Amino acid sequence: MSDNEITLTIDGKSVTVPKGTKVVDAAKQVNVDIPVFCYHEKIGPLGCCRMCLVEVEKMPKLMTACTMDVMPDMVVKTTTDKVEKAQKGVLEFTLLNHPLDCPVCDKGGECPLQDNTFKFGAPETRMEFDRHHNAKATPLSPVITIDRERCIACQRCTAYSERIEQSRDLVMLNRGFKNEVGTFNNQSYDTRFSGNVIDICPVGALTNTEFRFKARTWDLSNTETLCANCACNCNITMGTRLNELMRIEARPNDAVDDGWICDKGRWGHSFVKSKNKILTARENSRGNGGRPTSFPAFPHDCSLPEAVSKVAQAFKKIATEHGPQSVGFIGSPYASNEDGYLYQKLFRQGLGSNNIDHKTYQDTPGLPVNHYGVEQIESSNVVLLIASDPTEELPILDLRIKKAVTNCGTRLVSLNDQKIELDKQASLSVRYNVGSETLALDALTYGLAQELGESASAQGVDATGISAETMKTLVETVRSSMKICVVYNPAALSGGAVSAVKRLLAMIAKVPTLECGAIPAAPMTNAVGAMDMGLLPDFYPGGVSIADQEEIQKQWGETAPTEKGLSALEMIARAEAGELKALLVHRSNPVLDFPGGSKVITALKKLDLLVVHDMLETETAELAHIVLPSNGPAYDEGTTTNIGGRVQARKQALTSELKPDWE
Repeated sequence: MSDNEITLTIDGKSVTVPKGTKVVDAAKQVNVDIPVFCYHEKIGPLGCCRMCLVEVEKMPKLMTACTMDVMPDMVVKTTTDKVEKAQKGVLEFTLLNHPLDCPVCDKGGECPLQDNTFKFGAPETRMEFDRHHNAKATPLSPVITIDRERCIACQRCTAYSERIEQSRDLVMLNRGFKNEVGTFNNQSYDTRFSGNVIDICPVGALTNTEFRFKARTWDLSNTETLCANCACNCNITMGTRLNELMRIEARPNDAVDDGWICDKGRWGHSFVKSKNKILTARENSRGNGGRPTSFPAFPHDCSLPEAVSKVAQAFKKIATEHGPQSVGFIGSPYASNEDGYLYQKLFRQGLGSNNIDHKTYQDTPGLPVNHYGVEQIESSNVVLLIASDPTEELPILDLRIKKAVTNCGTRLVSLNDQKIELDKQASLSVRYNVGSETLALDALTYGLAQELGESASAQGVDATGISAETMKTLVETVRSSMKICVVYNPAALSGGAVSAVKRLLAMIAKVPTLECGAIPAAPMTNAVGAMDMGLLPDFYPGGVSIADQEEIQKQWGETAPTEKGLSALEMIARAEAGELKALLVHRSNPVLDFPGGSKVITALKKLDLLVVHDMLETETAELAHIVLPSNGPAYDEGTTTNIGGRVQARKQALTSELKPDWE
């Protein structure tokens, strides 16, 4: 046993836990159930509900297990007559004015108050007076309904607002019978993470407005899957009934989401039942106008397998007649790893083309330092945020950084071209002129190089708008950190700025007293996975460069194409010039997402064959000759890779008659 571990006894069972562990958490290690209402392991101790009272030897009175740290040789008893009497008393006071409406309460069947009453409560009440009535079913926000009559004032939600969100939007108002959860001046509780209070509420006070009275909890089929709204890939539970999405709840995974999800992840899956979904394969009568000459006859009752076969024939015919460079594929950073891998394999091995891409920004796979997981932010001395705004792009990453700064002593340094919300937590916030990120990054690299006696170039530093004194402070902050995590958004960096980031990382790695890691935080669901799967014109899966022809032929055979393909923007340009004849677009919308606007539309209209494989009708799908349906999140299965490089399984929660994309 190390100096950081403590051994104690709980109900006769010996347990060894890290120093600083609360008694209530230590009890879980030996399967001893200490009831709680106010305590939540992610929020910390409150000690206000008194439900967790236990007897500790050599202490004159009962102690709250949620606020007490373990001590060496401590002896804790949780089932003595004294403890049981206290628990019954606490429950009696808790239920004093609580309505006994479990059969109609949305929390019924998964309510800690209900469970604890059955386990520890008295068999009957001594209450002789009418209960105090309070407001029922009033909106706390557009998506949360509060039933103040059911609230037991445990203060979990207000502690969450203060300690986790760090906003204090929720507070306890008034005293006595008028004590209630509320907001300043009755404003709407409208934050990016408000929905988490629904999950942590131990009673039916805070409820999901969208889910209320739609289904009983025991009627739901719950699927453990992943959120598909951003690249955090938070773990969620999808509750469905009769093949319809009912609700989404957080599913704690400390290495990914720390137990929370954002409101976009909770309520942003309405697309699964959108009326705009593509349900059948079809040939557009509008758009480019008429069937492409290279495409076989396409009857209206054509099944999806038949349509896919005809698309494959058409692409093969064009590639044979005009050469492999005449066909291209624009993939998706929102699709699964399996979908991306098989699509690139189809174009490389089936058509001999490396015209494969999924993005409009410059980036290459791999890092010159370790790829950190998001949990390593908490153990870093410094987090350097480059061209990234997690609050808007990756909300749960925002919470992780706030936690690191507040609880772990981490210093946040922001290097951006705009003011961001996290500047409030930053110890140093540096802003460079818009478009000068490469110069700013090279200047930082140069400053470190000078201190290390290394060679590096720095040109046009004056154009960055960063003063010499500020740059010096930034260099010293980076150099003096013992462990630094660099978080950058490659999708927000223009030109060759991503290469500048990697030059900076390589230079930081040379500091002998420093450990460095990085998180490429592009916000798209599977941006890291798309890179790994080879959805790139110059890299095969696994980051194998086109230049490494020997390795390519070893892995993919002698017929594998080794000529660099076209990027997504180059494919659009070649289409406009009439040189690219056929393009397949998977789960992407170049008309809206690519720069160029009307030029993109003009280019796509010039294609002999445009096939769109998507889940929703888009501006690009309107221009397509052929549209193929895609299931999308909740319906599909596969893996995705989050910003921390963690590969996780996304499971199917809803069934569909359509075949999955990979098939």
